[in-house]
Amino acid sequence: MRPDVTWIESPNFTPGRGLATIDSIVCHNTDGSFESAIDTFKTESSAVSAHYIVARDGRVVQMVLEKNTAWHAGDRAMNRRSIGIEHEADKNHTGLTPEQEKASLDLIGYLVGKYNIGLSYIHTHRVVDRIAGGTDCPKWVWPTEHDFAVWKEKIHDHVSH
Repeated sequence: MRPDVTWIESPNFTPGRGLATIDSIVCHNTDGSFESAIDTFKTESSAVSAHYIVARDGRVVQMVLEKNTAWHAGDRAMNRRSIGIEHEADKNHTGLTPEQEKASLDLIGYLVGKYNIGLSYIHTHRVVDRIAGGTDCPKWVWPTEHDFAVWKEKIHDHVSH
């Protein structure tokens, strides 16, 4: 079942997916507040976006329709085939709150079911962007790939029920 999501449109996307099929999810952290991420994605000159943002209090905003390509991964091919999800976090607000984790698991569980995405196709931004110059995103939520791998087991358990 699709979780409760608020729609706020970003101008920063490419219509459609080209020839790509959605087969991946890329997880990010905002490095700022939920509101600042929304403002950034609404600003055309920022030239960045994600499909979803998950707030620390569990609210979820969708900013790009899934049928369109968000500009989130630093990799055009990955952007075309993935859903980008930002998680509100910064150096003073690390990890996931219980409400945020539940909202993220519900959203990812929904997307995994809708697009038949395997767990091995759920990535962090830092893994996707290694070749394009590197990023440490989502260090405020998952400091290491091991941390993310452990958390992905919760997705598996969540989807299995």
